[in-house]
Amino acid sequence: MTWVAAHAGSFGGDGQHIAVFGESAGGNLAAALVQEAQRRGGPRITLQVLAYPAVDRFDDSPSKYENMAGPLLSRSWLEWFWGLYLNTPDEGTDLRVSPARSDELAGLPPAVIVTAEHDPLRDQGDRYAQKLAEAGVPVTHLPIKGATHAFFSFTASVQLARDVLNQLGDAVATAFNN
Repeated sequence: MTWVAAHAGSFGGDGQHIAVFGESAGGNLAAALVQEAQRRGGPRITLQVLAYPAVDRFDDSPSKYENMAGPLLSRSWLEWFWGLYLNTPDEGTDLRVSPARSDELAGLPPAVIVTAEHDPLRDQGDRYAQKLAEAGVPVTHLPIKGATHAFFSFTASVQLARDVLNQLGDAVATAFNN
């Protein structure tokens, strides 16, 4: 992130206006990156956009059971992915792995968080949006009815995915124009 801020001008960007976006595990990385930038004192991030993020390794909420067989992402797949990512289960306590477990959220940049109704990660995304809002972070939470995990993968053929992606584009444009 520091490199992006320092070199943004070389590729037509603005190092003072940075947005981060991530889906699923990428949402985890984006949320962790935003928190790390705050801990390090920069660079300043204008907006964080998290789509169906995996932000709590130890989440055991109802959506993990309601959607344990998917579609697209199952509880067993989640466990498999975490097993690939972590050397030991204890690493899940690291806030860079489970950013939703942080108690130092005040002052983070505004967030747009998308959750999908039929997704084992739905409840942790919902809770993270709520936790950010309680810490005074401006949050726009978009709970998408009828959607599954990774529904942005279907933007070519699913109007709902295109509509939500357009909303996210509008949120970024608004954040950069303020």
